[in-house]
Amino acid sequence: RFLKPPPNAVEFKDTDFKPDLTMREKVTHLTKDENCMACHSIINPIGFSLENYDATGRFRTHEKNKPIDTVSDYPTPEDSIVKITGPDDLARLAVESPEAHRAFLKHLFHHLIQQPINAYGFEAISSLRKTFVDNNFHVRKIIMTMARETIPR
Repeated sequence: RFLKPPPNAVEFKDTDFKPDLTMREKVTHLTKDENCMACHSIINPIGFSLENYDATGRFRTHEKNKPIDTVSDYPTPEDSIVKITGPDDLARLAVESPEAHRAFLKHLFHHLIQQPINAYGFEAISSLRKTFVDNNFHVRKIIMTMARETIPR
């Protein structure tokens, strides 16, 4: 899925909210508009699942003296809803998601080869994903495959 840039980006000002609101409460309020939810129904559950980690990556169970709520319903590209209860569920969702595999491979390819994967044909991403899955998601092997497959012959 591709998310478009917001039509009118809203500036997030912490001072616009009551001081006792959690980040989740602020984000929920800020993105409740139907136009925002077109994308934030996908974005927010991912972010909420990681709320146990503060801005520096420290684990926490409370924010503003409230228990942190990491539970969300994530709409999949297949139009089903998956309950995400925290980082483990998010990781499992990514590991099991063909969409996440393709996105990872596309960005890895672009980073390593410095060209868009589409330049190598429509089937390139499918072929790389099959290799990635067949090799149990071994990153070193997929990097070697990318290097071999892009050497001019």
